[in-house]
Amino acid sequence: MLLCALAVPPTGSGNLPAPVELRTRMLSPHSVRLHWIDPSLDHTQRITDERYYNVYYHAVPHGKNLSVIVKALHVTLHDLQPARRYRFKVRTVKGVNTSPFSATITDRTLTGFYLMILVITIIIIINFCDDSTFSLRAFV
Repeated sequence: MLLCALAVPPTGSGNLPAPVELRTRMLSPHSVRLHWIDPSLDHTQRITDERYYNVYYHAVPHGKNLSVIVKALHVTLHDLQPARRYRFKVRTVKGVNTSPFSATITDRTLTGFYLMILVITIIIIINFCDDSTFSLRAFV
């Protein structure tokens, strides 16, 4: 599992703070899960209003700029290219207010080799596990 974080916040409109602690978790050569913290929410990080998040990303150095809108503090992005670097950033939108962007982070998608190793490892664990309560969910 890879985790990356850096810092570079741009401006926004209104008084919403930028999302913080943006993290990536590469799931496969074609997908990544992003998650972050919204400092304008309380410690439970429960969303109870109409806010949403703009997630922007592109392949480095010259990929097409892409974006998704989500109403959660995480998103899984699919259809990425294997072994390619991507940049990610997110901002909060609530009504007419927009936060500055989070810090931009860069991470590389997995190669097919790493996916093969992951699958083999999971198969080995399943074959050697005697516990009937074993859950594959713990490894994903």
